[in-house]
Amino acid sequence: MHFIYILNYVLIAAWFALLLGAVVDCARSNNRSKAAWIAAIVILPVLGSVLYFLFAHGRYVSEL
Repeated sequence: MHFIYILNYVLIAAWFALLLGAVVDCARSNNRSKAAWIAAIVILPVLGSVLYFLFAHGRYVSEL
């Protein structure tokens, strides 16, 4: 029974890390459609984050 609670917290932490990582990475990129990607990530957190990392991550190099 306790395992399910622990698994729940781990999955929520992983989801939050994926969401935060996608938003931070997108905000630091030179992506022209940055606002659209951030909106997709926030509106559709899991799907938007996964799609961002599959299709947009790494295509735009930050100049920091």
